[in-house]
Amino acid sequence: GECLFVAERMRFATAQARCQTQGLAVCAENHRNVPNGDERWERMCAAKQYYWLDSPCSLQVQVHSNGYVGIVDPKTPDAATCSYCKYEEQFIADTLNLMSVRWEAGSVLPTAAAGCPSGCTVRLDTCLCDITVQTAAVFTDPTDVPTLAAVEARLPIGAAAIDTFAAGVYTKC
Repeated sequence: GECLFVAERMRFATAQARCQTQGLAVCAENHRNVPNGDERWERMCAAKQYYWLDSPCSLQVQVHSNGYVGIVDPKTPDAATCSYCKYEEQFIADTLNLMSVRWEAGSVLPTAAAGCPSGCTVRLDTCLCDITVQTAAVFTDPTDVPTLAAVEARLPIGAAAIDTFAAGVYTKC
């Protein structure tokens, strides 16, 4: 839909309604798939911004034998045909932008050597697995405020402690 200002956030229904008002539909393709030299999308206020598409998104993770994972967006355009897609290279298969994850106790790490499980395919020496992102509240009772230990145990999102890295790698601000 037409934005009222650069980087305007809106719900999908709002984008649909704005497009319909102009006799249009929400885009089916990502503007970053436009071949180099075709700068038509530069003229709209959504240039280089995120925006809604009318196709469902899907994500994958590429699991390496050491347990590190990379996030893969199957619709990420090829940087070779898209001059303004360099930042998206972190979401392609075989990226070097890997992260450590906390595997559930007792879970089996999917490996290509053991044959990737259902929902995954072997890619080189890794497993490329379809995932579903779910959002849910962990603490829902406003009368039962969790302890710091409970929060740290159940919400394991963040960065590694600075002191786990070699000297000079990171500087604490």
